[in-house]
Amino acid sequence: MELTELDDGLVDLAAGAVSARRTGARLLPVFDPYLLGWKDRTFAVPATHGSKVYVGGLIGPAAAVDGRVVGTWRAARRDGRLSVDIEPFGPLPPRVEAGLRREREDLARFEGLELL
Repeated sequence: MELTELDDGLVDLAAGAVSARRTGARLLPVFDPYLLGWKDRTFAVPATHGSKVYVGGLIGPAAAVDGRVVGTWRAARRDGRLSVDIEPFGPLPPRVEAGLRREREDLARFEGLELL
């Protein structure tokens, strides 16, 4: 890809074909690099839900599917088990729910804990 320099000294990717490749469901942690360093983040976070992800100057954990944030999440350890709660911004298709369920399971496996 090629960079285009903008008038204000910023750079942007030159126009190109949009990829139809799906990236699947991901539970992004606090301050994930995907959500950092952008002047305008509406490509990833719908403007109507930005205040749920960006709170008081902090970037919270976000549930993303195919590069778009579809909700927030939080995890808590309880009695040697892991609880992962996802708060979607709206109804999710079965494919997305299944992907986020796999992410929850993978997070628990990574932590070495049983999922609640």
